[in-house]
Amino acid sequence: LAWDSRSAMLVSVGEAEQDQAGDHQVILWSWPQAVQLAVASCPSGLVDLAFSPDSSAFVTLSASLVSRWGISKHESVAPVLSSSSGVASHGCSLHCRSLPTDFVALLQDEGRRFIAVAFGASSVLYVVTRQGLLNTVLPQDQLGASVDFGQPVCSLAWRSQLCGIRAQGSAGMLACALATGSVQILDADTLIAVANVVPPEQAFPDSPGFATVAMSASHDGESLWLLYADASLARWRQLPGAADLVLPGPVAGIQDAQCIPGRCLPQVVTTTHRSLHLWTATPSGLRLDAAATAGGAAVSALACSAWIAACGTVSGEVKLLTLPGFNALQQLPESHDCEVVSLCFSPWKPASGAPLLLASGARDGTALLFQIDVRDRK
Repeated sequence: LAWDSRSAMLVSVGEAEQDQAGDHQVILWSWPQAVQLAVASCPSGLVDLAFSPDSSAFVTLSASLVSRWGISKHESVAPVLSSSSGVASHGCSLHCRSLPTDFVALLQDEGRRFIAVAFGASSVLYVVTRQGLLNTVLPQDQLGASVDFGQPVCSLAWRSQLCGIRAQGSAGMLACALATGSVQILDADTLIAVANVVPPEQAFPDSPGFATVAMSASHDGESLWLLYADASLARWRQLPGAADLVLPGPVAGIQDAQCIPGRCLPQVVTTTHRSLHLWTATPSGLRLDAAATAGGAAVSALACSAWIAACGTVSGEVKLLTLPGFNALQQLPESHDCEVVSLCFSPWKPASGAPLLLASGARDGTALLFQIDVRDRK
């Protein structure tokens, strides 16, 4: 699917309604009328498509085929037969022209497969292979600037300006999302990098990493969205700079949850097999404030006081961490010989003068009682 810059037309590609030797259908829709303006067939296996900035054309991309589609509008009320596709259209005709095979081979450089395409100003195309080779295709099917990122690429987007960055000329800006997590912002004329977008600090230590899954830029270039492999989502509205909005991905495998006493806003600590998360209840929902790996053996028990979280492990160790930062405190002098199954803090108030006590119980039936010095919380 792809919208034009005015949100007046939508292109969809899918399976043909009738058997057409495995070909797919390209359908041009009007919006908000939802009327089919034109229908054409194309080879199956498309991986990307993009509209031109002026909405007069779009480009489709498969692993080894690049095709420009021109949109011709007409005033006829009756369906018009498109000479390029041989199917009826209503209000528009689609005219397809694929790049020559020998030129495509030059763009692919020893058979690299295409992964993404962008349509820039003055009918310039930008085509990138899965392995990271980015090429500029001029309107006369001539090769322009190129750059090899030397690493996998997952997405490409062109905008006249992007998050406050403008090119020196009129060629616009190009965003190239690398699978490793960063995004290169390039001058679309020279393909020289002018900014590098790095992912926000990793929110969930359980995730395999910050590999980029998808990228989307608003049509006006005011915002850039990135979706990561851990299902977290981040938005930038000013570059260079940090993300102004981060939506963390879902936390899977939560084993325990304990409320933190004495807080103005309700807060809760959750644990998974290997990590801890601090959440705050706000009027708009739960907000993730901190996350940390437990380190060492898996977490088996959790307890929270006003400013300390205690987590027990399957190896019998009890660890103390500050709240809200999850900074490690001094190691406790004793540990259990087997899995910790229960932890409990005594009720405590700063002005009470009473000691803060922590009781721990293990699977073998043993219990330990610790007195924690609260005079120095640093």
